[in-house]
Amino acid sequence: MSASCQIATVTIHPSIDQTLTIPAFARGEVNRVLSCQHTAGGKGNNAAAFLADYGFQVTATGFLGAENDLPFRQFFAAKGIRDRFIRIPGETRTCIKIIDPDLQQTTDINLPGLTPSPEEIGQLMACLDEMKAGCGCFILSGSLPPRLPVSFYREMAGRLKDRLVAIDTSGEALRQALEAHPDIIKPNLAELESLFGVPLYAPAAVSDAARRLSDRFKIQLVVVSMGKDGAVLVEGEKIVWAIPPAVAVKTTVGAGDAMLAGVIAGKMKGLSVEDCARLGSAFSVNALEKIGAGLVSLQSVEEAFSQVRLVHPLTGEEISA
Repeated sequence: MSASCQIATVTIHPSIDQTLTIPAFARGEVNRVLSCQHTAGGKGNNAAAFLADYGFQVTATGFLGAENDLPFRQFFAAKGIRDRFIRIPGETRTCIKIIDPDLQQTTDINLPGLTPSPEEIGQLMACLDEMKAGCGCFILSGSLPPRLPVSFYREMAGRLKDRLVAIDTSGEALRQALEAHPDIIKPNLAELESLFGVPLYAPAAVSDAARRLSDRFKIQLVVVSMGKDGAVLVEGEKIVWAIPPAVAVKTTVGAGDAMLAGVIAGKMKGLSVEDCARLGSAFSVNALEKIGAGLVSLQSVEEAFSQVRLVHPLTGEEISA
């Protein structure tokens, strides 16, 4: 490839997000929209935006519909993200996000996307092989397009074995991806509960489940996002529960992607797991405070970083800086 990058993101099921702000949203009734915003979406693209805003060189790839890729081209240009997406016939799906600022809730309506052909899948794999020469880390995230095999993430992770690989997906795709022994995974609480088939009511139970995944599948770092309750990180013998500061929530869209981006940023900078937890939480707080992927500002990240509390999930003891 003609230019190198530090981090690559792979989004195989992107979307154009139509975000509607509707105070006191009511199902089954007439609702009036306060504002409407269209943005280039997809979990990997969200993560790419946060990392680019933080100063990393980022390349984004995956599949885009050739007939409506303008929002993505504008998004990548604005963020300084290198575009290596494979264009395929048709239109990238639109996903609807309904934000109720009164209840601080977001309702997602996700449409099915395009299915790449075997030839287009081959193009993506060739692109990944080429990008390995210049990228130290690959973030593979999001749902699977219709009719793609659930082994797709496992196959991509296996292809990138000699690089730092982070995976953020769910269901059977996540189960199979674990068999490729990725370096980092970031399930949310519901996804972790689905893996084990039981509810996990407390951070202690979450940390135990994360540790079991880490040990069984030789995963370097497990990050479990728990919404307003923060996140639990397990790395080797270290367990950290990061509790973010309270903020006025504008949207929860992309908060988990921001968490993973912040943790990756910390890993790439050689930070401790404690500081990775703080940075991931600071990125996530930024995501809650604005509509659209990307950081509010570097200063806001620094402020949030200093306000994150670290607690041992088993003992409840504060972890000092």
